[in-house]
Amino acid sequence: SNDAAAAAAAASAAAASTALTKATGKAPAEGAPSSSRLEPASKFAKPAAASAAPRWLQTTGEHSAGFTSTALTPVTSNAIAELSEAEASRQRYAFLKKKKQKAYAQLQTSHGALNLELHADSVPMTCENFLGLAEKGYYDGLAFHRLLRNFMVQGGDPTGSGSGGVSLWGKPFRDEISNKLRHEGRGVVSMANSGPDSNGSQFFITFKSAAHLDGKHTVFGRVVGGFDALTRIEAVKTDKEDRPTQAVSISGVNVLVNPFDNLDAEMAEAHEREADPAAAAAEEKAKRAAEDAQAWYNGPVERPKQLREGVGKYIAAEHLRYGAPAAPPAEERLRPRKTWPAGALNRAKHAPAGSVREPGCRAYTKAPMGAGKLPRAQLRPPSDEL
Repeated sequence: SNDAAAAAAAASAAAASTALTKATGKAPAEGAPSSSRLEPASKFAKPAAASAAPRWLQTTGEHSAGFTSTALTPVTSNAIAELSEAEASRQRYAFLKKKKQKAYAQLQTSHGALNLELHADSVPMTCENFLGLAEKGYYDGLAFHRLLRNFMVQGGDPTGSGSGGVSLWGKPFRDEISNKLRHEGRGVVSMANSGPDSNGSQFFITFKSAAHLDGKHTVFGRVVGGFDALTRIEAVKTDKEDRPTQAVSISGVNVLVNPFDNLDAEMAEAHEREADPAAAAAEEKAKRAAEDAQAWYNGPVERPKQLREGVGKYIAAEHLRYGAPAAPPAEERLRPRKTWPAGALNRAKHAPAGSVREPGCRAYTKAPMGAGKLPRAQLRPPSDEL
């Protein structure tokens, strides 16, 4: 019986040695302890560098499945599963929300330019759809096909029927409803849809608050400049089907700030900092020391230079894909000058001696006793400067 037990132990040790050799690619050293319990290959392999650590820690599950099922081939090592498209998007959107960066674009229409702020930090999927379509030139030349005064203007449909248009991914995508983003005020940019999770390329801009749309449409931006153009669009007349009788079209979209540019590189850099916090802390310390060494308080303050009138007056022309927007007419750009009523100058010339005109007042009051006659310069009418 002792011989049989010894033979069984030897066979078990041989089987363990063979399995270990297959798993690690190396035979166990002479005299190394053997065990029927196999260790995963990752324990014997060299540890990977910190910067090469995977961002995704979900495995394929083959190791656990082979351990618990006799119908599967045993696997003695774990492998990181590849990310699906949806999982990769979720990681990108989570990183962007944590980054808290807005996107900015300029919508150039036939009635003027509209500056848009897009909430990429709250509804990243919807903003990526709009920015991606804009950079592809999808909206160029499209008309706003629906306009309701005191409500909204709708566009983004290449067919012009109100039922066309596709998303950046070629299929409808889900809603991103946020309680922080509501249809409050003028200039809210929101997605048009035909029901839940049916977003495509169409969007609308409100002329006033529309609380009844909250929870049904995804708000992804707002107008921050060019409200005069929005007013001109609202004033366009429409027919019985709410279609503008005068063409209101989109000539182009200038994407000014796109947080999705270089997003993968930023994620990789952030992952390296998380994998090696000591190196990241040393790098941050060196960066702050270099900033403190600069005499920033002695340097001149560089102010932006105004390049043109109207919306986008500080943006250089080379940064605009469709060129600078046209300046508004002179009669809209200049405020009316303040004029003095007829005969006021005559009254000032013949004002009673010793009278004083209070600043900002057209009436004359009696001066204190002993003041005498005032110089003529103090009796002139107010300046017409604004």
